[in-house]
Amino acid sequence: MISQLPVNNFSRRKWSALLCACVLAGCATQPRVVISASERDQRQFQRDQHAREQRIFSLSGRIAIRNGDDGGSGRFEWQQDGEVMRFVLSAPLSNQTWTLEGMPGSYVLTDSKGQQQQDADAKRLVFDASGWVIPMDELSYWIRAARAPEALAGPAQLELAESGDLSSLRQAGWQVSFERFSEVNAIRLPVKIKATREAASVKVIIQRWQ
Repeated sequence: MISQLPVNNFSRRKWSALLCACVLAGCATQPRVVISASERDQRQFQRDQHAREQRIFSLSGRIAIRNGDDGGSGRFEWQQDGEVMRFVLSAPLSNQTWTLEGMPGSYVLTDSKGQQQQDADAKRLVFDASGWVIPMDELSYWIRAARAPEALAGPAQLELAESGDLSSLRQAGWQVSFERFSEVNAIRLPVKIKATREAASVKVIIQRWQ
């Protein structure tokens, strides 16, 4: 038989007070990170500059595209080395893969059968092959939470969250929403974005950044 130690009223009061303090501490919300509007603007300017200077990166993840009543989903891999891009798009349901390679003004797209098409416009190549509208040139900046250069896509309108992260961006007729960010090598990068333009939409979930 296990004997119980006597607990007096004073001990009970001490433990009750301690328990209440722990509960209140656990329920307390974490303070929001809020920065000034001028600091948010400065952070975005630095992010834009970094995106233009950091020309070597790679990422992979999932993509879902809709163009009116048509749509599809698949996986993608993106490698960028300066102006040279290699973008691989795989659609498991149709068992098709397209590989886009080249640089602005000169792209080659190769399909699963090895057939190739050439064009100066990457977006047009992808659309002709797959029927999917993907703003390739602009997306290379948007996936890094940066504005595309005005010479490429025109002026941009943007909204910044109180934390300083880019919340939404409108450029080249596309409305881009940045739904989630992650810390990658001490840099805040988006891992979930959605771009819409009229009947077209592109949703990207990035699973690996490098």
